[in-house]
Amino acid sequence: MAVLSPDKNSVALPPLVYVLALTQFALPFMYSGVGVTLPSLGLELGTSGVGLGLIETVYLAAGAAFLLPLGCVAQHADKRTLFSAGLLVYACATLAIGWLPSTGSIVAVRVVQGIASAFMGATVMAILFEATPAGVRGRAVGICMGAVYCGLAAGPLVAGFITTQLGWRWVFFITSIPLFAAFLVVESAREGRWAFSRPILNWPSTVLIIVAVLLLVSGSSILGEQQLGYWLLGAGLVACVAFFALEERSEEPMMKLSAIRANRDYSRGLTSQFLVYAAGFAMTFLFSIFLQLVSGYTAQEAGLLLVISPLCMALMAPFSGHLADRYRAKSVAGLGAFLVMVSLLLATRISAGTPLGYLILVLTAQGVGLGMFSAPNVSRIMHSVKGRQVSIASALSAKARSLGMLASMTVVMVQLSIHMGPGPISEPGSDFVHDMMSGYLNVVESSFAVQAALAFIATLLVVGAGWARRLRDARGGEDAS
Repeated sequence: MAVLSPDKNSVALPPLVYVLALTQFALPFMYSGVGVTLPSLGLELGTSGVGLGLIETVYLAAGAAFLLPLGCVAQHADKRTLFSAGLLVYACATLAIGWLPSTGSIVAVRVVQGIASAFMGATVMAILFEATPAGVRGRAVGICMGAVYCGLAAGPLVAGFITTQLGWRWVFFITSIPLFAAFLVVESAREGRWAFSRPILNWPSTVLIIVAVLLLVSGSSILGEQQLGYWLLGAGLVACVAFFALEERSEEPMMKLSAIRANRDYSRGLTSQFLVYAAGFAMTFLFSIFLQLVSGYTAQEAGLLLVISPLCMALMAPFSGHLADRYRAKSVAGLGAFLVMVSLLLATRISAGTPLGYLILVLTAQGVGLGMFSAPNVSRIMHSVKGRQVSIASALSAKARSLGMLASMTVVMVQLSIHMGPGPISEPGSDFVHDMMSGYLNVVESSFAVQAALAFIATLLVVGAGWARRLRDARGGEDAS
């Protein structure tokens, strides 16, 4: 691996990097922490299981649906205004949820919260790259990605403690405090007032991509429970194809596939981003059920084990960003994708009697792999474009990650419907352990096998281009001789 200039490591990061990192901590903290509050919320408000699922699903769906259009808006607008507006709305929505009296009102505000997260997701990396010198951008990205994983790790532990001691509403009250603090710090560093401009959008494509994502998410959320889920997924795929066809003919495309394919680093970075998150995201979900209902761990014990993976991600992301500044980002990201694949292959062998040390090994390999992959790959994506394309690259990077997460859960839901049917996987009396353990272990094995294949493809995409280039160069040298 070629070493870059070591003098770049002595360049100080601007304070804005750490403010952005604070917001990147708060958003995943809210996402992972809400899951712990749902049982208490449901008991107080009399919420159904579908309602509790909607509270999580609509947030992710709204964020994924609006990321790309907002990335296009950010190309022609003031990015810091969009980011600040999203941050303020997100903070207000977070505070408001703590006061809301019904499930329906919470679902509605979670939609607003998801859209606000898209404002930040579409602009944060573009702002980061504009505010930091070229030689330390990998380190800055690493710090922000580390903050994301810290938020994911802290969410279940902190939210569980707050819910137990103070009640679920206080999770939202307390989380809003750092969000408002970050907004005030961002605004204190602003030069001039907010600058709004008329959004420049291809409205047919915008409506089509939003509809496509919402159909895909809606179908995934009820797959295995209703036949309607398959119809929604099919309609979502048709809408996706229609979107790409429309974009190819558009004079002002948001995402023209032919243009993305022409930039190999850009296209391979986005595709590998999608594949790695499609491979690794669902492990926490699968392990949470496995640990509690198959291996017999308590919820608290399972939570402590599941912290291992995001904690490893949080520790590795800044380090891998630093490595990406010194060495080839592709090599570092490729090693991370390979470790994710190894963790998934190891996970296919787990059973009811799997020793604790083996489970810790799997979670550690996955966490280190994702931590090694994330910052170098984002840095690679952002460095592959120039000028106004930086904003849309930021949005596409975040969108590839979000869609990868949705794809990961879709793989799991398909396996659940095949091996276990639409019935509940846990009921009072723990009948699941005796009657359905075999079915769930089949779900675990087949899901991890499919996802390991996705991680393998991602690894080839990340490092294969370098191998192919060296092979062509070697053949060219032989022909010249």
